[in-house]
Amino acid sequence: MSEERLHPQVEQFKAFLTKRPAVIEAGRKSGEGFQDLFEKWSLLGEEDPYWKQFESGQKEVASEKESDTKSFLDHILGFAKKTDVSEISKHAGTLGETITSLQEMLALFQKEGNPPKPAQDKNENLFHVFKD
Repeated sequence: MSEERLHPQVEQFKAFLTKRPAVIEAGRKSGEGFQDLFEKWSLLGEEDPYWKQFESGQKEVASEKESDTKSFLDHILGFAKKTDVSEISKHAGTLGETITSLQEMLALFQKEGNPPKPAQDKNENLFHVFKD
């Protein structure tokens, strides 16, 4: 089979996207498809000021991800430092006792099953006794 070549404009657009990966990220975040990005690119051109915002975006995105990771780790470490192990152990013991009590209660109710119904009185309605 012979390889089909893409339209030259599509190839130029692909090259444009490889130069500016931040355009792809921004398109994904906004929900914009490649078709919409291609139409903007073909209308505005590669040198339009609109695309300038995506040139340094790659560095900003990487530093933003790095700072997010650092802040998350700092948060986890801060939480770990504040955590009192004896307090957690105490709560775990209380939780275990509660679960054991619930299991015992459920076992008790399962043994009883359906309690027998009280015997119904034969003379439920006393007024029927005085019938003529």
